[in-house]
Amino acid sequence: MFRDMRGTVSMLAFQLIFVPVCAHSLVSCDQRGKPALPPEIGLLFEIHYAQMRFNPQRDPSTNGVVHEFWRADVAGLYYSKDDHGQPRKLIDPRTAAADAHPTIRGADVSQEPEARFGYLLRQIELPEGGWADKTRFAVVAYPEVYPTTGRFTYVMNQSGIVYRKDLGRGGGVDRYPMNLVGESWDGPSFQIP
Repeated sequence: MFRDMRGTVSMLAFQLIFVPVCAHSLVSCDQRGKPALPPEIGLLFEIHYAQMRFNPQRDPSTNGVVHEFWRADVAGLYYSKDDHGQPRKLIDPRTAAADAHPTIRGADVSQEPEARFGYLLRQIELPEGGWADKTRFAVVAYPEVYPTTGRFTYVMNQSGIVYRKDLGRGGGVDRYPMNLVGESWDGPSFQIP
């Protein structure tokens, strides 16, 4: 039980302390004017944090929290409706606008995506394929115009660990890699603390 409580306390501390204080610095500069983290990594961390807040449920069998993640698209973390019919607004609307394949985008899903920090985002299939497993998610961030706006494609799943690879082109990947090392992904490049 203590181990479960420690995990809950750690996540609560992350949500109460790290995110309000540090989330802005993920996509801004430190005191010396240098990026705290590459801004595209800040986007992935923003998505991870939003996913962790999306629909946590208590699991009576383990006395822990089970997460049911939003799997349709990135934009839905902003535009999907809560129990009161209001947009969830779990991510910045500019991050939602960077979704390359939205199923929800305000009133107009035909609107062209607007890259954020030179990167486009989208939810991708899990390594085994498919979209049905709501207890896991995978997302990709890739340069809008390779190599002008960036060289690396980044992938992240529910673990919060980010891997990167120079694909030699834009467009990202459609599926989270089954074998990150075997497919030459660098990482972990960054990890949510």
